[in-house]
Amino acid sequence: MKSFLIITSVAALALAGCGQSEGDAKRIANDTGATNGTATGNPAEYTGTTATTPAMSAADSAQAFVAEVASSDQFEIQASQIIAQKTANADVKRFAQLMMDEHGANTNELGRAASRAALDPPGTVLLPKHQTRLDELRQSGSNSDRVYLDQQAVAHAEALALVRDMITKTTGPEPLADFGKAALPVLEEHARQVADLIKAQAAN
Repeated sequence: MKSFLIITSVAALALAGCGQSEGDAKRIANDTGATNGTATGNPAEYTGTTATTPAMSAADSAQAFVAEVASSDQFEIQASQIIAQKTANADVKRFAQLMMDEHGANTNELGRAASRAALDPPGTVLLPKHQTRLDELRQSGSNSDRVYLDQQAVAHAEALALVRDMITKTTGPEPLADFGKAALPVLEEHARQVADLIKAQAAN
């Protein structure tokens, strides 16, 4: 029950538009290798030399955004492929298919935005935090549906914070801001559906 309350709160926070933190840029830099820090599974926990790393340029920050969104999309797709094979729950299976379809489309849009902004295209390599979660899902047993939904709630809260930050930047490339504006309502709907699925599971 404690886990349910925590994850539901994360999803609700995402829907309310309050998912940002002052450490987002630093977290993105860590995840994409811009510092010498070492990532754990928790995006808020890193060790290393973050404090002494020079601030990223606007171009580096934009490229880091592309890298993190691409990794997030790949995580959503791969996690959904895994759960589609594991779950017997029709609603979870339907949601997983939606994630595969819409995050695949999101990656395509991200690639077009990156090209217009003269940035490198999105890659397919997962950031450490996403790889750790994917491994956890692979290793899950009878609780795989719950693991998947909990991870989806966290991942969508992070993704919403990321795109909201890009939308409000005054120095970010316009194509990425436009991408964020288009992605925002889609991600909000995903977060709402995850919250509903978690509530339904808790009621059973």
